[in-house]
Amino acid sequence: QQQQRSVFVQIPQLSQKLRLLAPGSPRPTDVDAPNSVQKVYAHPAWIPLVRDWGGNNLAVDLAPGPSGTWGQIILFGRDYDCKYVVARSWAAFLAVVADDLNSGRWFVDEDSNELKLREFKQSRVEPSYFEILRWRMDQKYGRRAAAVAAKRKSVIPGHASPTAPGSPTASPYASPTDANGSHRGRSMQRIGNHSPS
Repeated sequence: QQQQRSVFVQIPQLSQKLRLLAPGSPRPTDVDAPNSVQKVYAHPAWIPLVRDWGGNNLAVDLAPGPSGTWGQIILFGRDYDCKYVVARSWAAFLAVVADDLNSGRWFVDEDSNELKLREFKQSRVEPSYFEILRWRMDQKYGRRAAAVAAKRKSVIPGHASPTAPGSPTASPYASPTDANGSHRGRSMQRIGNHSPS
């Protein structure tokens, strides 16, 4: 218990040190400039570091666009027509994660044993961490959630989402579901209650 407590006490200092590791990098307000990421679906110099098992990745961008920074952290994949720069470097991204862990807004879901972050006031809205990162970039740069939601309509004709716009549990950043209602991006290791025995 004492050792675990000392780790969480040091997170603010770690977060501050990680931000200082890249002094030549542009300031955080500059990372989402137009053309900061190449306009391709995927690139061999985008090195995935984190994935959501649904075709989306957080990656180090070693081939940035003309306005980008070598080593920036991008969010790209199947659910993202627009590529998002979520941090100017891996160190800056780790600082964001450290800040989130230090915020006290995280919890362990008792049903799935997943570590989750409460970003929104409504406790029933629990988007993935990727969606939280995207939402933060939209907020930071004045993008509208409604415009994003309109672009992300389900590709399955006639399929009504259980979190339809306007419902109290709806999030414009929720991942679409497939025809049988299963959520894309769920870890393949998780075993649901309705699995064959």
